[in-house]
Amino acid sequence: MKKTIVFTLVLAFISSLGYAQDFGLQKGDVAVSGNFAFGADKVGDLKTDQFEFSPSLGLMISDHVALGAGFKVGNLKKEVADEADIKLNNFSAGVFGRYYFTPKKRFTLFVQGELDYVRKKEKQGGNEINAKGFATALSGGMTFWMSKNFALEASLGVLSFERSKPDYSGAPVTKKTEFGAGLQDVKVGLIYKFNKG
Repeated sequence: MKKTIVFTLVLAFISSLGYAQDFGLQKGDVAVSGNFAFGADKVGDLKTDQFEFSPSLGLMISDHVALGAGFKVGNLKKEVADEADIKLNNFSAGVFGRYYFTPKKRFTLFVQGELDYVRKKEKQGGNEINAKGFATALSGGMTFWMSKNFALEASLGVLSFERSKPDYSGAPVTKKTEFGAGLQDVKVGLIYKFNKG
């Protein structure tokens, strides 16, 4: 009897994840989100710390598609024994489009494309290099609505391309393409949906 009650409760909970109609997003909804990523690594004498925060604002233009804008700030610090620390600060701002597969349900998967203006500053000792450029990325993720207005979000960067040029004379253009789905590419954040009306 006890097993039957537990099984029924678990089944009811799982069913509510897929069929709750009061959760999720629909056309006309506005949502603000904030994702963050951080990491620390030590290999031999090299210690690396990094952090990124990326708030955004999106509008559901249909029941499945959101368009929005946001920015990212991040920093990376590398420490090597007997050498000056390397510090890299990043800033980017841009637009995105996101497709939700089941937007009106409590749990949904999404894919997102984005295009950003990028500005970087790298310092080591007394040397400083500034660079500007653009980046584009394709990512996927999932959203879980904890209430009608708040959701947890996890996204995974899969494919990205960046083109930038340092600001000194004769500097070469830097092009970087990344493809991967490792834990270092995971971002976790929160979404707040504004009530309509």
